[in-house]
Amino acid sequence: EPKPLPTAPERPAIRTVGEVLEPYKVTIFKLERQSQIDNAIVEISTGKKFDADELSITRLANALIKHWQLDESGIIPWSTADVATGVMVPCTKAEIVEAHSLATDHFATTWGIE
Repeated sequence: EPKPLPTAPERPAIRTVGEVLEPYKVTIFKLERQSQIDNAIVEISTGKKFDADELSITRLANALIKHWQLDESGIIPWSTADVATGVMVPCTKAEIVEAHSLATDHFATTWGIE
């Protein structure tokens, strides 16, 4: 018996970039949002800049817990985001409090936490 003639393959529908990426939108959104957190920097009223990623927020909180007895003008050495890594800058406790507050506010805004 003769073999049937081959049929032309069906051409898949042409899809837009949006249609191709649709299943990945949530993942892309989460990755972009996490990148915003990982690279966040806040500037306090005195002009100093502080890293505002999740680890830095924890470090700011730890410094405040450790130095809870200091008054607002007490000095806490800190490596701010506007100096080389490891260079310690004298910061007041009030500056650390402000940096922590701005960093957590930025985190909440980025993640849409009310």
